[in-house]
Amino acid sequence: MFRELRDGLSWAFVAGFGINFAWTSSVFFHSLLFTSAGHSFTFSNFYLASMAVLIVSLALMGVCFPVARKSFQKPPALVCAGIMLLVGTYGAANASFDGLPGIACFWAGVLFTGFGSAFMLGLWGWFLGTKVKTPAANMCAAYLLATPLYFLLSLLPASITVAVVGLLPALSLWVYFSFGRNTDDLPSMAKRTDAEAAEALFPARCAAADGEGANSPAPEASPIPRISIAAVLAGVVLSLMNYTPSGDGPSNFTFALYFLLASAVPLVCFLLYFQAYKGRSSAADRLVMAYRIAVLVMVGSVLLSIAIMDRNLAFQEIALAGYICLKMVFWSLFAALSRTAKLSPITIFCFGEGCLTAGLFIGNQISSVLGLQFASATAALTLAILLATYMFALPERKMYAMMQEQEDDDEPRHQRFRARCEEIAAAYKLSRRETEVFTLFARGRSSSRIADDLYVSSGTVSTHLRNIYRKLDVHSRQELLDLIEGAGE
Repeated sequence: MFRELRDGLSWAFVAGFGINFAWTSSVFFHSLLFTSAGHSFTFSNFYLASMAVLIVSLALMGVCFPVARKSFQKPPALVCAGIMLLVGTYGAANASFDGLPGIACFWAGVLFTGFGSAFMLGLWGWFLGTKVKTPAANMCAAYLLATPLYFLLSLLPASITVAVVGLLPALSLWVYFSFGRNTDDLPSMAKRTDAEAAEALFPARCAAADGEGANSPAPEASPIPRISIAAVLAGVVLSLMNYTPSGDGPSNFTFALYFLLASAVPLVCFLLYFQAYKGRSSAADRLVMAYRIAVLVMVGSVLLSIAIMDRNLAFQEIALAGYICLKMVFWSLFAALSRTAKLSPITIFCFGEGCLTAGLFIGNQISSVLGLQFASATAALTLAILLATYMFALPERKMYAMMQEQEDDDEPRHQRFRARCEEIAAAYKLSRRETEVFTLFARGRSSSRIADDLYVSSGTVSTHLRNIYRKLDVHSRQELLDLIEGAGE
């Protein structure tokens, strides 16, 4: 079991992303930089302004992914990012000064931490989606490193904490440069090109550039809108459950202790479940189970807060455990989409994390409007949004559809089968969409499952199947399979 744990983890990602998450928690989550009660107003403004900069920066990185990817390989860009985050961290820590120095520090902190955070999220998201085979297990291990590190930082004197926190991004980047930069891509990602990712992101523009007119096939439906909506709603839920700071609440040490206690047990359990479990469940089954547990835990914490009308220690621990699980699930989903949606991993992670951040921003504004006097209404709204996310925006069957293709691509047998299907499709001049339907149908999937996988209607799938049967001159699935087996002989 321990050998499987060791072999399945990317220690560069675990260490680098864990250190970066400890920095993020120290600056934004429940800031260790604003230690005085009189700094709560400054911190609230800093948090909102920095989140706005982060959202814009993530959107720009997602669109300009070729430039971002090249910057990840250039030492000067990594050095500039480390310096930017160092200056931003120290600027944020001194933003409460009076007069012009305080204003300068405030905006330096806002701009540099916002831009720098986007760079770090894009870097480690790209690494997770491109080079890490088991995203969920590695996310658990990274959080297991980050939470005790955050707790240790809360024990230090304020001046030492600020100094150490400012150096964490540079340490994270050093880990990436020394141990992760030359890590081989996964086989399914090794042949991915920027041109293909650009075509998936801007299908209409690329078709026009290639001279394709109105007769060109309709662009493929993308799972990005659905995952984006789900990410925004999840961010709103997390904010309404008081994960985002408001300047009040428990002390740094108390909050860090809650965070450590809440994360240790579920993270260890999930790490063993994802990496060392020998049962029959697939990676998709285990991720969906984690999603289900996260939702149940968060529903339980909301119901607990309604029942006792107080957000005490039990509520804090349960809610934080739900947060950790949900964050791990979404990043694992982003990694799965990186390998199936033909988009750049940078685009998927930046857009996804940007939507989560936008949800946090929206939820913060809702909380400030409702206030403590409407605590019951806030709890009811939180519960409604959470259930809507689970039932409609991101139901379990959609998660299975997003994960299934990744599992198939990881197995050489399915890769050979796909290659034979593509050879037949080329020989019989099937369109790109017909080729996808043909391959999935040959694997035994039903029309409704294919519709879910490709994000089209069942009627569209039936039309494609009729065209496929006509072009291949077959009349049943068995005849289609016989044709594929004949091509492989």
